[in-house]
Amino acid sequence: MNSPNLDVELTLTGAFDWKWPTVAQTVGGQSKTISGGKVLGGSSSINGMEWSRGSQEQYDAIAALGNPGWGWTDFQSSMKKAERFSPPDAEDASRGASFDPLARGFNGLVGIGWPTPYQPYKLFQGFVAACAEVFGIATGKDLCGGDPNSATQNSFSLNQGGSNASAAVRTSSATAYLYPTLPTSQNPGLTVLTGTQATRILWDTSSTGEAVASGVAFANVLLPILTGQVTATKEVIVCGGAIMSPHFLMLSGVGDPKDLNAVGIPTVVNSPGIGKGAIVDRGAWTDVDGLETIFLAQADIINGSSPVAEFEQYGTALLPPDLVGGITWNLLPQTRGTVKLASADPFAYPLIDPAYLDADFDLTIQTACARALRKIFKTPVMSGIAAIEVSPGEFSLPADATDAQYAEYVKANYRPVYHPLGTVAMMPQAMGGSVGPDLKLYGVSNVRVVDASILPFQLSAHLSSTIYGVAEKGAKMILADAQALT
Repeated sequence: MNSPNLDVELTLTGAFDWKWPTVAQTVGGQSKTISGGKVLGGSSSINGMEWSRGSQEQYDAIAALGNPGWGWTDFQSSMKKAERFSPPDAEDASRGASFDPLARGFNGLVGIGWPTPYQPYKLFQGFVAACAEVFGIATGKDLCGGDPNSATQNSFSLNQGGSNASAAVRTSSATAYLYPTLPTSQNPGLTVLTGTQATRILWDTSSTGEAVASGVAFANVLLPILTGQVTATKEVIVCGGAIMSPHFLMLSGVGDPKDLNAVGIPTVVNSPGIGKGAIVDRGAWTDVDGLETIFLAQADIINGSSPVAEFEQYGTALLPPDLVGGITWNLLPQTRGTVKLASADPFAYPLIDPAYLDADFDLTIQTACARALRKIFKTPVMSGIAAIEVSPGEFSLPADATDAQYAEYVKANYRPVYHPLGTVAMMPQAMGGSVGPDLKLYGVSNVRVVDASILPFQLSAHLSSTIYGVAEKGAKMILADAQALT
């Protein structure tokens, strides 16, 4: 699992992957599968390890929604705090790896660097040059510096192996933060219950004001009749991610009463925004004014300098030898989706409806991306590397295909990007938010959500660095509150 080359195998086998099915989608008519880490470390243990950050204006927009302390300056400080960056060695630097020292953290717990050597060099540099030619963008920018509009080599969450590429190992939240805290003969450490799933929050029934969590119920995943409870003396911290956090909260009676009543769960906290936010790249939408505010913020971002699409070259890890491919996706979709309970059974997968490509904007962008990706591979530098188009091939999608033909190809062949967020959105309650800037659930005194579900809209980035930043900020808040009680 720690091998940086195993992310594809880990998601394909399913042993460590939730593999959540969506409901049948309106566009394409099929159920899609969303991957997520079903293992200590969550998705950081099975993902592609790519490490980047959104644009400065996107983080500032999060703060402007009513979240003081969550703008670029504060967020960047927390993201850098998590990072232990290893600059590229001479060989990687000669191959184009570059960085901005002001954009990086050097003393954190999460190892960040480049595979050594960065392979295949000729292919990747050709793809970078082709993107620069097609889009007229700069090359070599550090994608963690707040201006990621560039064609460049990305860094990865791994501990570099020096000249021995096989010695490089994945860095996950488990290896960086969790494993060092496990019990030893000298230190009682942290107790971790594996093979166990939290099933609901236990509530203090004597509370007359805000709801108070008194603990958490759990059950064995192989034998669910084996159950237990743990007591919360200070607070409950929920960090199940954008799919399982709303699932767990709704099982606990926190959500839209209409949705809870449908599966026979009594409402403890009326929080209609739970589960009604971004599945892959979206934002909370339970309030019309809040929705309008988010759309206006995203419109400003799209009209600014933030990237709206990502293009990546991939090779032998996903394809047979002698083949090379490319993937592209809309970074800032406007479609809204939902996560709802299928039943009151905590082991039943939730009903997930990302509503992929339902918005005309999303289909327009993805269609343009598909056309642009083919254009990249037809540049002189890439056509000299990849001589023949195997898929989709000009028989299936002619060289002079219309936008309508490209759109039909996209609708028939799209698949999810595994960057879910926004299902327990951090924004004012009056705008449809579920948690405040202190990450505490509205209407509950001592439950905090610390994961990607709190981000109110998507970023022009892979999410890992941002989520570590959320965790660092959340940890600081938790410690401050705990110390205030002593």
